[in-house]
Amino acid sequence: MDKYEKMEKVGEGTYMKVYKAKEIKTGKLVALKKTKLDMVYEGIPSNTLREISLLQMLSKSDYVVCLLAVEPFVPSPESHKSNLYLVFEYLDNDLRKFINSHREANVSAL
Repeated sequence: MDKYEKMEKVGEGTYMKVYKAKEIKTGKLVALKKTKLDMVYEGIPSNTLREISLLQMLSKSDYVVCLLAVEPFVPSPESHKSNLYLVFEYLDNDLRKFINSHREANVSAL
């Protein structure tokens, strides 16, 4: 992940964290969605596999840009984890806020 500089954490869930980051080479803002991988016992979590599959189906759309990066796994006695990153175009808003703001505007127009 040497290509990106993390700027701030913008979200967190049970299995992942999302960071606002900058691509060092171009200065372009991206969203890095980080998922921890247990390489020995579990591999890639099923919810992450579903998300990747859905993104592949949507990849023909101009609205979905996703790159995949996996940090190298170096086995050691104290750790058997690696990180998987989904790299998206950075947007200042999230989908839930966008939908809610438009829903409220439509209701008040009635």
